Amino acid sequence: MNTITPTSDAASPAPKRVKKILLVDDVKLFIALEKTFFQRKESFKVLTASSGKEALVLVESEQPDLVYMDLFMPEMNGDECCRRIKESDFGRDIPVVMVTSAGNAEDIARCEAAGCDEIVTKPINRGHFMSIARKYLEVHERKDPRYAIHVKVRFGDQDDLLTDYTVNLSSGGLFLTSPQPLPRHTLLDIEFSLPETGETINCKARIAWVNDTSNPTKPDLPAGMGLQFVDIAESEIRIIQSYIESNNLTAEW
Repeated sequence: MNTITPTSDAASPAPKRVKKILLVDDVKLFIALEKTFFQRKESFKVLTASSGKEALVLVESEQPDLVYMDLFMPEMNGDECCRRIKESDFGRDIPVVMVTSAGNAEDIARCEAAGCDEIVTKPINRGHFMSIARKYLEVHERKDPRYAIHVKVRFGDQDDLLTDYTVNLSSGGLFLTSPQPLPRHTLLDIEFSLPETGETINCKARIAWVNDTSNPTKPDLPAGMGLQFVDIAESEIRIIQSYIESNNLTAEW
């Protein structure tokens, strides 16, 4: 019989780290526009660069949490800069969002070939711009308590699914044991069934953080990955919430 007890995968609240965003564009108008999007976000530090060459230096020295970069710039174009970031030891795990004009399939293909994580087109839509920022910058600011539960999860891509087990679960994500964790920001297809219900959850999740045994983020947890659900139906969220509530559990953070 499965038993569930509330748990917390954090020992104690830590001071909120200021997250760094690097905006790279040689057009001052767009830099100014993009900076205004973050004015009310006191936990953000906005860095700027006007060329790919300058951006590459800043990525190595500042280790930003997120990079927005225009495709066309002096000295080094954005796609070449993105490619070098993704091939480097210092920047391969840093998400890079390429910015280019809408309607040009060739330019979009260049961005994709460079290995960027997302593409934003001009004119910039504030809502889309900020939704991408939230996806990559707030993955550690989880507000949902998690509950200890051992469930088998199939994960990976649909053509090559692996299997491991959860340590805990919430309506916002789960921690998955894995002797060889995948890189942060990897997007996964996941599938798991809730015990004694017959309900199966199928959704996408992003690796928000990695617990590596050589340098564990959270020593009280085994090697594995903290997953954040990023594409999950409201009905499936309700199924998870109902399952937790049906056990009359008291939430712990």
